Amino acid sequence: EEDLTEHERMILELISRNGSLKISSIADFFPTSPSAISTTIKKLEKEKDLVLREQAPKDERVKNVSLSDHGKEVLERIFARQIMLFSMITVALGLSPDEIKAVQKAINNAIGYFDNLIAQKQKPEPDMNS
Repeated sequence: EEDLTEHERMILELISRNGSLKISSIADFFPTSPSAISTTIKKLEKEKDLVLREQAPKDERVKNVSLSDHGKEVLERIFARQIMLFSMITVALGLSPDEIKAVQKAINNAIGYFDNLIAQKQKPEPDMNS
């Protein structure tokens, strides 16, 4: 899909779950430097039209990254393919409806855990000048 690397797809999914993220927040979740993430984000923006970068309202030095309309469409197709693959795997494994629910619950719990981590990293730092 759109000739995305696994790394790029993971970045898009991370942004999708949060609506908008700072590049530094994205970098916190990958074993790479913020400059490498920034380079990937530029590629996703300029070459693939999948993300938008905008200055943060309160700090011009900070760039917020969100999905473009095209990025949302691409991710919808990726998610649809993931759902289809999940269904194929559960059928191939012969899982019962209760087992499928248990697997889905475990996956949702893992996603929720990482969403909470992201939310904690996104909290604004207290203003020490007040």
